[in-house]
Amino acid sequence: MPPDRDSTTSHHRPTVVAENARQSIDDLVADALRYRGSKQYRDLLAFMGRFRHYSPFNALLVHLQIGGGAFVAPASRWRSKYGRRIVPGARPIVLMQPFGPIMLVFDVAQTEPDSDAPNLPDGIVKPFAMPPMQSLEPALGWLVENAKADGVRVSLVDAGSQSAGCIRRTALGPVQHVAVKRRPPESVEVPVRFEVEINRALPATETYATIAHELAHLFCGHLGSRKPDWWPHRLAVPEPVTEFEAESAAYIACLRLDDSARVPPHLEQYLGTQPQVPDGVSLERIAAAAGRVIEMSEGWLKPRLPDMPTPTDA
Repeated sequence: MPPDRDSTTSHHRPTVVAENARQSIDDLVADALRYRGSKQYRDLLAFMGRFRHYSPFNALLVHLQIGGGAFVAPASRWRSKYGRRIVPGARPIVLMQPFGPIMLVFDVAQTEPDSDAPNLPDGIVKPFAMPPMQSLEPALGWLVENAKADGVRVSLVDAGSQSAGCIRRTALGPVQHVAVKRRPPESVEVPVRFEVEINRALPATETYATIAHELAHLFCGHLGSRKPDWWPHRLAVPEPVTEFEAESAAYIACLRLDDSARVPPHLEQYLGTQPQVPDGVSLERIAAAAGRVIEMSEGWLKPRLPDMPTPTDA
């Protein structure tokens, strides 16, 4: 007599659940890396290796759920050890707990201190902190609006304390409306070719500097180009050079808004540890990228619209 249905289901359930869990994780990884290159994959592996307080598998889960989440703990530990509360509406990060149920943790960016909380190092709580700049409100809005004509969409996302922002190429799909005439109003649809994601927890100054930094990567040619008369195709530039160029251009743009602007932390850190400017840095590209960001920050620009795209365009 065959076993009843309940006993059969019960016998195979752990295997089925485990297999489904593995498949779900593989799908998450595939989605996270679908439009990213080997650098992002290498960064993921480095994060998993340095995330010492949890297993590599749980480090992977943290990375997939909240980019830049490097300092995580359960709500009870944040409260008892650090005197910090979880901010209202914060979405917990789900980890797997050995021989037990799931564990819910939160990144430090999802917490706020009580009045008597001990101070945490700025490198943990505010690693991208800059002194507030003036005249940001119109400049920030114009920068985001004018970026649309170059196929760039800027979005605010939930991210951990160690993530400021990123830019990446994306597949053709969504479009944005770009004004080509102010009076009478007229607009065209421009495909989104590049996604800029900014940590929504950043203050306005850091938000502007981060967007300027990511756009500088684009205008310096670090993501390639299909219109060489707009910006060059420089995919082979080493990472230290790309970061130095982008930070330099962002700093120039920030100084144009506020001449007391401080050097962004990444560039300040590099200059403090490296005796020389990296080989291969292009001052011409830095100046051109900074100039473009400054123009985009000063008011509406009549867009330089690309030719109608095809699915095979670079």
